[in-house]
Amino acid sequence: MQGKENIDQLILQIASSRKLPKEFVIDKFKEAVTEVLKKRKGPNFTFKVNYDPREGFSISVEKTVKEKVTDPSTEISLEEAKQINPDVKPDQKIEVKEDFKTIGKRYINLISETFLRKLTEETKRKEYELLSKKIGEKVEGNVLRIERDEVVVSLGNVEASLPFTELLPGDKVMNLRNVKRVKAVILEVQDWKEKKDKKRYTSPIILSRTHPNFLRKLLEDEIPDIATGLIEIKQIARIPGRRAKVSVKPKKPENIDIGSIIGVKGQIIKSISEELGGEKIDIIRYSENPYKHVANALSPAKEILCVFDEDDKYIAIVPDTELPVAKGEDAINAILASKLVGKEVLVYPLKEFDKIKPKKGVTILELVDEVPSSVISTLREAGLYYFKDLKSLPTLSELKRLGFREDQAIKLLEILETKITEKEKDGEQGS
Repeated sequence: MQGKENIDQLILQIASSRKLPKEFVIDKFKEAVTEVLKKRKGPNFTFKVNYDPREGFSISVEKTVKEKVTDPSTEISLEEAKQINPDVKPDQKIEVKEDFKTIGKRYINLISETFLRKLTEETKRKEYELLSKKIGEKVEGNVLRIERDEVVVSLGNVEASLPFTELLPGDKVMNLRNVKRVKAVILEVQDWKEKKDKKRYTSPIILSRTHPNFLRKLLEDEIPDIATGLIEIKQIARIPGRRAKVSVKPKKPENIDIGSIIGVKGQIIKSISEELGGEKIDIIRYSENPYKHVANALSPAKEILCVFDEDDKYIAIVPDTELPVAKGEDAINAILASKLVGKEVLVYPLKEFDKIKPKKGVTILELVDEVPSSVISTLREAGLYYFKDLKSLPTLSELKRLGFREDQAIKLLEILETKITEKEKDGEQGS
């Protein structure tokens, strides 16, 4: 880079290519000149960097007027000084305007390097600020290299770190060496100014493929009804690489078939599962009724006989033969259901119900000798598994909306009231 024309041309090119204001680029160039000249010429070298749209960049160097010059970098002869200011006298200070050509090629090259470094830092800073507002968003980038404990990914102008701890079990590092692009979500953007020796990873931008938001974003990308808001994702629970549960709620329940999410023959979910290394995904319907929600969360178990809560946990009762499905291998199904509903979910077979039935309230399993099986099935379908106290009983009109005749509803309420009252009395006597 030599002379005014080349410097001006570089300024304009960079301002245009990096989409930065020209004034900002000019200021950064001035900073670069100041940094290099102060470092190379010493603290006694006093100067200012100027920019004029017509004349380009120049340097005003403060020099001392001398009749005999011994140091041309800090002194100027009286004869030359009078050409600038006729009234100047020996030993006075005067500003001397110098063209960049007088600096020398070595300094020009150093200034160019410093200038570009400052612009790169600014570009990164802006990119980091932008990405810090996109935490939880999905990104896709090129795999650049594999480091000791991370995969370094290019996100255009900046690099990001995908730690091994945020990889799926199926994301073998050896496999990633042959992968050109990778998808992930932005987990966090750390302090980019932090000293390099204090950073654990190459980049302050940390990515993840194990976070629930990664699955959320994949679902939004692949399923139009979710992307448009017709179906809302309420909760996600994952054991990355093994299984996930997603509870969804249609905006208009009567118009949306939850089964449409998985696609024809499960193709949509299958493609997402493949991206997650074969992670199985259960889509369940969200329910405001906590007991119904627990029952739904235990899918693929098809028959949940009863759900109640006690001691800050949910207890689900299933047919003896359904226990392996409801719990899942290594209890993974029950663990994910617990994560999804926010409380521990314990699953028991029907044969153990008498040992663990609630001390307060009445479950529908305690009505089997009192009401027809069709009544219990209707209550179960509505999520009315458990009546904790008299206040939790449904109203007559609510039961009628479920299809009960008025006389059936009245009789059912009488039975429930009697059983709840008896339990309350037994509890008082026992205490």
